[in-house]
Amino acid sequence: MIKTICRMGLGLGLTLAAVPAMAGGDAAAGARSFSMKCGVCHTTNGDKLKIGPTMAGIMGRKAGTVAATTTLSDALLNGGITWDQDIMRRFLANPRQALPGNKMAFTGIKDPQELDNLVAYLMTLK
Repeated sequence: MIKTICRMGLGLGLTLAAVPAMAGGDAAAGARSFSMKCGVCHTTNGDKLKIGPTMAGIMGRKAGTVAATTTLSDALLNGGITWDQDIMRRFLANPRQALPGNKMAFTGIKDPQELDNLVAYLMTLK
């Protein structure tokens, strides 16, 4: 178990370093991206569950601590991740590479500006 957690943590750190942090972002444009790419599986409030957990209050929250309608992966539950701007940006760029073993069926966002916009929007969710 400890080897798995360490391997995931190391993998997350190494793969996440490949996506540079970008300054700023347009939260309104991020809201549109969220609606088109994330809203099918995630909500932005805590009132309704979908396949994935709500994104309300995601920044600063430990991964795997909010319920979803599906069972969250061991990778999220045991990965020791607390979501911040850099980790979220890197995760959304390539979820499977950033956190091997996670169940999110999303290939990622390649456009750095779109990533910045989406992260800026997620920062507004309380």
